[in-house]
Amino acid sequence: MRKNLFAIIAMAMIGTTAHAVDGGTTVGSGGDALRELFNQARSAAAAKVEQISVCSFDVSTPQSIRDWLVKNQSTLAMDIRMSQHAWVVDSQTTCGFTNHSPQSTVYLSYPTCASTAHTLNDALFVLVHEAAHHLGIDDERQADEVARAVLYSTYVQNCSVGSSVFDPNICSSAPMTTDDARRYFKPGDVSATIGKYQFYGQVSRCVALSGCEPAKPWAFAPTLGSSKIDSMNVVLRSTGQDPYFYPRFDIVYTGNGGNNQRSEFEIGRDFLGSYPVNFYGKSYRDERNVNVSTYDNRSGADIRFRRDCLWAKWTKQETLPDGSTEKTEVVLYGTH
Repeated sequence: MRKNLFAIIAMAMIGTTAHAVDGGTTVGSGGDALRELFNQARSAAAAKVEQISVCSFDVSTPQSIRDWLVKNQSTLAMDIRMSQHAWVVDSQTTCGFTNHSPQSTVYLSYPTCASTAHTLNDALFVLVHEAAHHLGIDDERQADEVARAVLYSTYVQNCSVGSSVFDPNICSSAPMTTDDARRYFKPGDVSATIGKYQFYGQVSRCVALSGCEPAKPWAFAPTLGSSKIDSMNVVLRSTGQDPYFYPRFDIVYTGNGGNNQRSEFEIGRDFLGSYPVNFYGKSYRDERNVNVSTYDNRSGADIRFRRDCLWAKWTKQETLPDGSTEKTEVVLYGTH
């Protein structure tokens, strides 16, 4: 929650300097317990955020909030830990309020918090809500959704997955951080190759009346444009910004004249930008040629670059003349 902080602080300081709390000053005998509750909530909230994985969320959590939390996980946890708390004695409509910039002071109204924040979860909710504002969320309801998602999340050491690489939970660890990336670099190196990855394909046929047949492996040839892909690695390159690395696809392909060539492309939602990867193979039941392209559905691709794995998926679905539906899926997966 954002308020007119200058006016609030001025009101709190006039004649009540001894009653405002910023760090170690007390607000009556009950203030110590309330301040300690929020100190404990600071550590608990940061730890809870750090333990989130893609399968930690309650089923009620919107996908957009899940995506935001996974993307901003490390920054949010650090913001919660580093933001100072300052207590004021005037009553406010909400327990906490703050400016909308990273690691801003979180101001806490003693009378309002005393009447609304009775448990550790109550205090945790307030601190996550305010930290969401620090990271650019202006809407109060959206900040509430972030806080609620963290509060209802559970620690899951390993997401439950099937035996198939087509299950997205197979790559469900936290996003890679700068500390994670450092282990791949030797002193003085500006780049590090962290792993090789493989493409997998499957195709299935569904009929509205009778359902879907089991998916079958789909044989295909991956190409970069029209050039055959020989291998795909991920390279981390050091930067002078935070995070201190950025990941790139290092693709080796057969160029004109049959010579091996290599190019690097940024890993992102627009996968390879204007350089699509195409997958050419045969249809489920006949010899029709089928082409799945990262360019065609790049804005809808699910790409996960995590602490210990990379997973991406592309899908093409067609309605055939007989009314059945044929779905072709391609996954890029590997660990590092």
